Amino acid sequence: MSEIIIKIQQSGSDLLSKEQKNFNMYIERLKKLNEDLIYLEKQTQHVLVRVEGELMPLKQKMFDQARLLVLELDTQLEKLPKLTRKQRQRAIDILVEYALPLIVEHGKIDLIPLIEKYERQADLDNKRKQAQSDFKDEMRNIVRQMNLDLDVEQIETEYDFQMELAKAIAKQQEQDETQNQIENLKTDKQQEKEAKMKARERQISLSTKIIYKNLVKAFHPDKEPDEQKRIQKTERMQQINHAYQSDNLLLLLEIQNQYMNQASVQNFDNQELKNMNILLQRQIKDLKNKCDELQQNPYFTKDGINQVNADKRINSRIKETKRNINEMKYTISTIKIEAHLKDFILSYELENEY
Repeated sequence: MSEIIIKIQQSGSDLLSKEQKNFNMYIERLKKLNEDLIYLEKQTQHVLVRVEGELMPLKQKMFDQARLLVLELDTQLEKLPKLTRKQRQRAIDILVEYALPLIVEHGKIDLIPLIEKYERQADLDNKRKQAQSDFKDEMRNIVRQMNLDLDVEQIETEYDFQMELAKAIAKQQEQDETQNQIENLKTDKQQEKEAKMKARERQISLSTKIIYKNLVKAFHPDKEPDEQKRIQKTERMQQINHAYQSDNLLLLLEIQNQYMNQASVQNFDNQELKNMNILLQRQIKDLKNKCDELQQNPYFTKDGINQVNADKRINSRIKETKRNINEMKYTISTIKIEAHLKDFILSYELENEY
């Protein structure tokens, strides 16, 4: 749709009223937020495509290499009984440090019997539970920061989390905030107040309903005898229904102004404007929330939300992941030699080592 100008113009020497000025201001704000949302959705989709298509497959390869490293360490521990007790325990600690995240976060459950060989079951269970708890906390923090409706309790691996996170972001873009209200016993005064509020809400929504009904009357395809015009009206009705169902007053006004010249915003009386301004404010709040949520994407930077900056961050993660894969491949090949294995055991920095 080409740009539609929706603005109440000053008539002669009559100044615009407060509601008319607010209407113009809210319309401009909504247009800007719509542009911002479209831009952010485009950037988010670009990030999702690259992360799912390029980064996540590499991360899976990295986890596979980490698994192979654990298996090779196990093989060498079986082969080299000459290791000192301290060296052997340190090698076991390294093996467990690699294996636990692979089991807890990435679903490599075939490693469980392997580390059970080296660890007492109680210690293993405690470490596994702690690793699982840390992973859950990390997921909860990410979900909380992004203000998403996502239950992480049943998610077991980082890959599954990334997939569910992408779905939750997409879902958040498509649906409005839902509010669950608990009905309490109300006094007569409370019931009266609530009744007045409901009546006010019906009055407010009536403004949108009137515009919708006028558009339906003008564009309903069933009574259109011309086939080509019926197709056009069917497409228009789909657009009208979508706008009405999603409470998109701005789009309804744009359709009305573009195709029904006789219905001008100049003709709205003061009460209609009050009602519309309330609806426009709600739409502004909803769009702003959606924009704020999308801006929380971890691949967006403070330097600017655009493909260039997002690509820099993704490319950095890709480069880091590839480096980790190559380092693990090299380690797997070198620890087959006893001297190199001992060097690796001594030089490796354990996470809880001081």
